[in-house]
Amino acid sequence: MFNRLTLSALLGAATALALSAPGIAQDLDWPTRPITLIVGSNPGGQGDLAARRLAEPLSQVLGQRVIVENRSGAGGMVAAAAVADAEPNGYTFLQSTEGIIAIQPALRDDMPYDALTAFIPVIATVDQVDVLTVNPNNIAVTTVAELIEELLANPGRYRYGSTGVGINQHLEMELFQVTTGTEMVHVPFPSGVDAATALLGGHIDLAMTGSTSTEPYILDGTLVGLGVASAEPLNSLPDLPPIAETVEGFEFSTWNGVFAPAGTPTEIVEAMNAAIQEVMAMPAVAQAHINAGDRIVANSVEEFAEMVARDIEVWASIVEDAGVTLD
Repeated sequence: MFNRLTLSALLGAATALALSAPGIAQDLDWPTRPITLIVGSNPGGQGDLAARRLAEPLSQVLGQRVIVENRSGAGGMVAAAAVADAEPNGYTFLQSTEGIIAIQPALRDDMPYDALTAFIPVIATVDQVDVLTVNPNNIAVTTVAELIEELLANPGRYRYGSTGVGINQHLEMELFQVTTGTEMVHVPFPSGVDAATALLGGHIDLAMTGSTSTEPYILDGTLVGLGVASAEPLNSLPDLPPIAETVEGFEFSTWNGVFAPAGTPTEIVEAMNAAIQEVMAMPAVAQAHINAGDRIVANSVEEFAEMVARDIEVWASIVEDAGVTLD
């Protein structure tokens, strides 16, 4: 779905980027003070961890501290609205997923911002894949096929969690139900950590979770992973098969990207893109993301802008065709 620069290409460009990013920043006299990177999840969530993997090395590249600020709530819209209203001076950025930018506008008529006009796409950093996970004490299944059979036999009995109404995990599960003819109760949470905690405690029965939140518990058997939403198994969970092997066409991934408020100078946007590309090309950073099940994207400003516009259209079409609503 995405145009990606390969890791080898990024590594090959690292030296040039190392020279270009600071040079641009010096020419702009930017940054001269700390930068705030706002993320719409609680500490420890998948989005928060991705932001923190970026912030420390980005601080080194830019020569100013990059501060991760958590503003959870409303499925990430609180964070996005804060950045949409921020001064476009290059000191406030948003780290967001396509759930906030592309999916929620397809589901809601009450968006506090226009995703196409309120932000400038800076760069897509990584592509993340979710895992279909169950609490074995609540639902005794070990495969996607067994889960579907159990759900069909007990419509409305089981509860699934997500990181908020209109977020990727919510829509993935809604589409799972539409595709398989099953029926579950949706329980939204402020963050992936909260959803994973509820799943561990048996307060919900299953969830489509970020691999970071539940991988340790899947590996030790506390939770059972049934499948991944990608076309191929994850490096971090190689034994879990793609859900698409059972539910044809069920393949989803979530890009994670950085946005600036509309009106931010083009030179600053380009400089930030170059600096983040340098960070994503660092072997330690790339490996940390790969270990977490992420795929490196690190595209250009133009490529990311095209991706965002395309995905807004794609998700609007998916939601309409599937008849998915927030009710």
